[in-house]
Amino acid sequence: MTIFDEIERDAKAGTQGKWKIGPFGDTQISGPEDSGVASAGGWSDSSIDITIQRGMQRSNARRIANVPRYERAIMAAKELADAVGDEADADGISPYMAHVLTAFREATQ
Repeated sequence: MTIFDEIERDAKAGTQGKWKIGPFGDTQISGPEDSGVASAGGWSDSSIDITIQRGMQRSNARRIANVPRYERAIMAAKELADAVGDEADADGISPYMAHVLTAFREATQ
């Protein structure tokens, strides 16, 4: 199973619609109708200042809330890479585009 297969499977099976921070706190992630998706809080590390921990939790919550957008971007990039690959097979491709295409394919294995 490729990363694209996993993204497609989970995007279809997971909470649909736009995800957002709140409304139950700045480390809580919810979907449409405020349905719960995830929480980026709840852990504590005594070696890290609490202010830094809260900042990390908020950043993690924002990252999680963006997962549906990341999934759409990755799938669009796959379509673009496939199209570039198809063109390369037919007409050849510049060395730079070949390098970028190879880097994308390696990053998504």
